[in-house]
Amino acid sequence: MILMAVPFAFLLAGAGRPDEASKYIDEKLGVTDVPPEADDLKATLAEVVGKMLSAGPLNPYYVSRGEGDPEYVFTNPADVVRALSAAIPHLPPALRTKARDYLLKEIARHPPWTDAPLRPEQEAASRNFHPLPSPDPPGRTPIRPGLGNVYALWLYAENTGDWETLRSNYAGIRAFGERHAEEAGISFGAMGGLVGLARIARKLGEGAAAARAAADLEKALSQADLARMTAESTKRAGHGEAWKVDHDFFYGGFHYVDLSPEIARAISDRPGLKRAVVEQTARATLVFPHWFISQASGFMRYYGEGHAITPLLSEMIFPVKAWVEDAPAAKLRMWADAEDAPVGDLYFIKRLAAAIEAHGKRRWVKVGY
Repeated sequence: MILMAVPFAFLLAGAGRPDEASKYIDEKLGVTDVPPEADDLKATLAEVVGKMLSAGPLNPYYVSRGEGDPEYVFTNPADVVRALSAAIPHLPPALRTKARDYLLKEIARHPPWTDAPLRPEQEAASRNFHPLPSPDPPGRTPIRPGLGNVYALWLYAENTGDWETLRSNYAGIRAFGERHAEEAGISFGAMGGLVGLARIARKLGEGAAAARAAADLEKALSQADLARMTAESTKRAGHGEAWKVDHDFFYGGFHYVDLSPEIARAISDRPGLKRAVVEQTARATLVFPHWFISQASGFMRYYGEGHAITPLLSEMIFPVKAWVEDAPAAKLRMWADAEDAPVGDLYFIKRLAAAIEAHGKRRWVKVGY
């Protein structure tokens, strides 16, 4: 992993007002009037998604570059759910239907409310150009199923209209959320999971569960401690070695993975927290000025030591740029760059969707229950 640890002083987001979390739950980011200037991005998105759907079920992406430990990317069953659900509004109607059908099969094959990360399967196609060194080579799985998966499930139902899948599996989804509830204290992506959990519960008439999720979100936001989030989320990802703190090739930005627009809004509403998040991200981009370029060189040292940037780096930085810093569409278009994985690059799909939306008119609109 080509990342950099950034030490931060203890930071609180502020206690907040009673029921302050309600606007992050009751309002979603609406996008209208996307101009023709984004048509090329839509065409690229349709091409990438079409190629992925034609390939069928895919194995995780195996990454082994330079001296970095080999790792698997797209090991969370919710990764594909979140990416394709974000893409669906921007796809042609026929491809939209195919994407929905693909997701139905993927959710049945690997339910996002289960705890095990994905590993290579014989019946699934490879994301790599080259064959793997063995059927299931050793490698880290830094991104595992977590509370943020519930936001992906809400986004799926919201953008496809398939609430029945969530209704019929609600007991499992709720139990999954309860098992992973503590993650909201160490991950902004997990806070988004509480947004999804509250919305799903309210849609399905589970008022008490919705209230609990809202209370948990208020607590997580009021106690947000960036230093602890950085350390604990990095440890959970399997990168907890103390020596990495003093090295400039390690960025512990795992707490930004799966950041949603709603939680980015919550960060922006808290000036101290926003300032710290923007500063932390700026330090990362200073060390990795080519963070957005797929497979770019991360660093070089004596005796041939070196790494190439892995896909996770853009997943940690791009959402902050898009939704916390509110970067202009022209910048997001550039930062979307290109695929890292030859097929089914889910982070690329998410970046394209966000870049398309940045061209349109964005405003907060009420969530329909």
